Amino acid sequence: MELLEVLIPTHRRSESAAEAIESVVSSPDQRIAVRCNSNGYEPILERYRNHEDKRINYDCFFENRGSHANFLHLLKTSKSKFCMFLSDEDCLNKDGIAKFLDFLKVLNGNVHLISCATSVRLIIE
Repeated sequence: MELLEVLIPTHRRSESAAEAIESVVSSPDQRIAVRCNSNGYEPILERYRNHEDKRINYDCFFENRGSHANFLHLLKTSKSKFCMFLSDEDCLNKDGIAKFLDFLKVLNGNVHLISCATSVRLIIE
């Protein structure tokens, strides 16, 4: 079982969802996996179905069931100790993944929820 599974709900954003998936598995750390579900058939994302990297799980609804069904499906199918939602427009920085996983590994059994927020710094030259 993975320590952390990153859950990516998507709909009609297959190219950015693919980038999000790749950002998760760009880390060689086997404690992290990614699960993506699309709210419609996405030919571009089909390459992730039954992928050789077993850390990648992809599925889709063949008809749009709404974002709530997509989120619920991802939560119900996750089997990791921790899960984290990632927007299909965002990516993880692979340099920080190992430290975050180390943090999660040492948490005691009383932790039920960790909420993370990120900020983006815009640099204008």
